[in-house]
Amino acid sequence: MTAGGGILHIETPPEHLVMSGGLFHGFQLWVNLPAEKKWLPPAYQDVRANDVALLSSADGGSLIRVIAGELDGHVGPGTTQTPITLIHATVAPGAELRLPWRKDYNALVYTIAGHGFVGDENRPVQMGQLTVFGDGDSIVVRAANNQ
Repeated sequence: MTAGGGILHIETPPEHLVMSGGLFHGFQLWVNLPAEKKWLPPAYQDVRANDVALLSSADGGSLIRVIAGELDGHVGPGTTQTPITLIHATVAPGAELRLPWRKDYNALVYTIAGHGFVGDENRPVQMGQLTVFGDGDSIVVRAANNQ
């Protein structure tokens, strides 16, 4: 979504989940527009699960969805005003995910569920924590054996 033109955005869960009391997980990443694009016409893109290719790590221990941008030759369906790569990865207990990453991009990992380790130095991370990676050309995430 491009808010542009001073548009405010409010996200609500689907009505059937509100009525049934079901769980709803959401994740939003807001990227500030450059000054020259702040008043662009608003735009919205509905990216559904079936629009996003489901990839697997070489060992099958992780499932990867490229939502926007490009990762190792795989391009996501999402379009952005600022160049980014946004992926969703599910790492099985005990598995390691090592992804190539552009040196000119920042790298952040937000842990939605579970716990494990990040980086080659095995920094602990748990649900609800954000990891900011330093310089490098890869992202490393390991899920703990017991979740």
